[in-house]
Amino acid sequence: MSINKNSSYAQSILSITKRSVFFCCFIIAVLLSPLCISATSADEPEHSVTFEGGGWGHGVGMSQYGAYGRALDGYNAQEILQFYYPNTQLVASQSVPDDLNIHLFSGEGATITTSGSVSFKDSTGEIFKTIENPSVLAVARINSLLTISLPDGTNICIEEAENETINHCSTDPISIDIVEGEPVQTEVVNQFTNIGTSGNSYQWGVLTVRNRNLSGGGIFVLLEDLPMDKYLYGLAEVPASWPNAVLESQAIAGRTYANARVNSRRNNSSWSLPWDLYSTVNDQHYTGFTNESGGSFNNWKLAVDATSQNVIHYNNNPIYAYYSSSNGGYMESSAYVFCSASNHPCSDTPYLQSAKDTFDHANNPRHSWVRTYSGQDLGRYLADSSIGSIGIVTGVQIGGDIGASGRTDQADVTIFGTSQNVTTKGDTLMYAINNGVRADGGGYESEILSTKYYINDFYNPINEINQSTTGVLPAGWRAAESGDGFGTTTATGDFNGDNLKDVVIGVPGEGVGPQSNAGLLHVAFGGSGGWGNTVTTYQGENGWPGVAESGDGFAATVAVGDFNGDGFDDLVVGTPEENLGRSNKLKDAGVITASYGSPTGLINPVLMHQYSPGIGTHSEIGDMFGAALDSGDINGDGYDDLVVGVPGEGIARRSRAGAIHVLYGSASGLSGIGSNLFHQNTPGIKSTAEVGDSFGKSVAVGDINGDGYDDIAVGVPSEGVGWGRRAQDRAGAVHIIYGSSSGASASGSQWFYQNTSGWPDTSEKDDFFGSSLDVADIDDDGYADIIVGVPGEDVGSKIDAGIIQIVYNPVGHATTSTSVQTLNQAVPGVAGTIESGSKFGTFILAADVTNDGIADILVGTPNKTVAGKQDAGIISLFPTIEGKPSLTSDQMFHVNQSIFAGSAQSSGLFGTSIAVLGNDLIIGSPGRKVSGLPNAGAIYYLNR
Repeated sequence: MSINKNSSYAQSILSITKRSVFFCCFIIAVLLSPLCISATSADEPEHSVTFEGGGWGHGVGMSQYGAYGRALDGYNAQEILQFYYPNTQLVASQSVPDDLNIHLFSGEGATITTSGSVSFKDSTGEIFKTIENPSVLAVARINSLLTISLPDGTNICIEEAENETINHCSTDPISIDIVEGEPVQTEVVNQFTNIGTSGNSYQWGVLTVRNRNLSGGGIFVLLEDLPMDKYLYGLAEVPASWPNAVLESQAIAGRTYANARVNSRRNNSSWSLPWDLYSTVNDQHYTGFTNESGGSFNNWKLAVDATSQNVIHYNNNPIYAYYSSSNGGYMESSAYVFCSASNHPCSDTPYLQSAKDTFDHANNPRHSWVRTYSGQDLGRYLADSSIGSIGIVTGVQIGGDIGASGRTDQADVTIFGTSQNVTTKGDTLMYAINNGVRADGGGYESEILSTKYYINDFYNPINEINQSTTGVLPAGWRAAESGDGFGTTTATGDFNGDNLKDVVIGVPGEGVGPQSNAGLLHVAFGGSGGWGNTVTTYQGENGWPGVAESGDGFAATVAVGDFNGDGFDDLVVGTPEENLGRSNKLKDAGVITASYGSPTGLINPVLMHQYSPGIGTHSEIGDMFGAALDSGDINGDGYDDLVVGVPGEGIARRSRAGAIHVLYGSASGLSGIGSNLFHQNTPGIKSTAEVGDSFGKSVAVGDINGDGYDDIAVGVPSEGVGWGRRAQDRAGAVHIIYGSSSGASASGSQWFYQNTSGWPDTSEKDDFFGSSLDVADIDDDGYADIIVGVPGEDVGSKIDAGIIQIVYNPVGHATTSTSVQTLNQAVPGVAGTIESGSKFGTFILAADVTNDGIADILVGTPNKTVAGKQDAGIISLFPTIEGKPSLTSDQMFHVNQSIFAGSAQSSGLFGTSIAVLGNDLIIGSPGRKVSGLPNAGAIYYLNR
């Protein structure tokens, strides 16, 4: 898991000989003309909004797919119901109603298709007409009178008697006693509302036609006097082929819901309609004989019969046993979903609470889903809804009051348009979109399926965000200052388990009180207000261990992983310049702090350093413990492990030789007990520890040999290559240390550098090969490849122009042969122009930003000159196509493009860090001036 490969410390290698001023070096560069930069600028993208969500339906009570998953795991019906409806009792009730009245539909008329002999009764219950043979009859209401016509046009309501004409339909209702085995089909003519089911057949109860004495006239078609279990036979709620435990659970939930709803409506004096239940999902989906004629119906019938009279009670009354198709992995409380906005918050219902549902995913095609709509389409949908016209939609931001499950029913959702912005509720937006989709002829696969959705893009109308941006940070920290370096590090993870990505921003230069450059960390929680719900932390605050001190640089590095295996992402924060020991004499010894995810966010922070139990060495001056971090499961036990770079570690009296520690995860989190220490004097590790090598200046983790255990790539960018007159100081190298069931092992480790046989380049002085690293399977052969940054590489006459090199199958494990691909801005097709001092490859991140399941390559070049602004910075995106980074679809981004607010600044260092949020990018620019304050820093949100 590669989260943050570069920091001020990874870049400071270049400063040893190149006079870096702020985190990375400033070299006089060849000015890039505006003409050249505009030739490779990315066009402003068309606006679109992507909704990522989970589940189908309201998510309250039982998830039908969750019940299915539990049944597969061996749960019985009672156990399933107890989970979804806690604090309840399952009872055999003698008061279940057996005379239900079901609303089928309302419309201008209907057709009734019989399959046998039927007799029509008038409002007194007397038979006035019997139709012996199957027939199709048309029901209408003409001049306020019901008519029922045979195919030849004869109105059977009219009887010509001696000296008089009798209209048997002059008063309603008109009814048919349906006979078992001779189903009657009904279809609506010009339905008035969408609350109705047409085209189904029925073989139980009394089919009834009533006058609709409401505006518009028409008729109601009902099924009356229907026994409860016969009603349940016709419920089309779950496939009858599902396990019996699911079917019994559904039968009991359906019976209980109907019982509660009937009791409520019959006892409500304001309920004046002539039915108890709707045949639609407004109550339960009832299709009668249409469902009963299915191939596996007997399974469902047996479940209904076996549970007859069984209902769920709370306080001796049947409960509203709500259920839906899928909850997306988390039940929501009825108090949140069914509460009107004017009454919110409502009181809780003890048996309809929020809870995580770990079985909802089983064979569930709608456990999670993604919907993308163009800004133009969204604008049309809103204009046709109660929300109104706001022009083309450019973004959506979900505010506070998110449900515990992540649902947005009561959340304030701000929609940004080209003509105006508007705020509405999450469910209102869902209805507006779905109505628009249906009007366009779309179906469920194009709709928002639940209010459990989020916009994975932290949208802000202005995509430059700094510590002075209104509404972004807690009030006490809403002030940009010189030297803060906001955006030096960035990362994303789900720390509170709401399935919404949270954003981490490191500010290592922030002063805390009188302590300059003490550093702090911002965590913006996704989906609960985005940038507006940011928690700010520093050492000694909110239970975080340590004390904020001048020069600590807290949050100079970060890494994300699930170190205790509880399903919540955890965060490790590096403070490599922390002083330790008595009177802080151990300057820049370094520490890390691990904090663990939970439903409430990051908790239980623990400080670790080289004196911590089990770490296996001692903190010393200049060690820089924590200067590089990455995570992955190295021993395959299901817990993420942490690799900690210590590039300043002295080995055998060789200062700054460097080392790494591997700390293993467990149910209780990270521990130094059982950890590993590796350096270039470790038996099995190639080469020898030497002064200034900086082994561990960069680290990356991934499964390089395809054995199921993550391996470790270690950058040694100051490694000298060659001997004597041929010695190339600071040429650089990379080591590979393999994982196994017993953890990382030096046995079989390998290394490579640019003088390695077959390499398409040569090791040279000050190349700094391995300054940045990432590991990912670019060619999709099942084996991770290594991407190496060489920011000091000269390209032709361009000094320190920089390159990256992708090593495919670096150690010969895959069926594909080992090869190396070099990319820089002189390679044909690569966007941009080669320049001295650019240091292309200073930052590298491999991540899937094109949603094809294969990692793409992102390159940060913060020292690039843009429109004459030295060290303004760019990033490059190389999408992976057919196993290679594309040189025809690659893009270059910089602040002078119209997609970004503001303009390029000298020393802005855009591209120092990059984090991925879905397919969007968060780009750090820690050198950016804010209100004239140098190095205050900013991040940019690239909504792709």
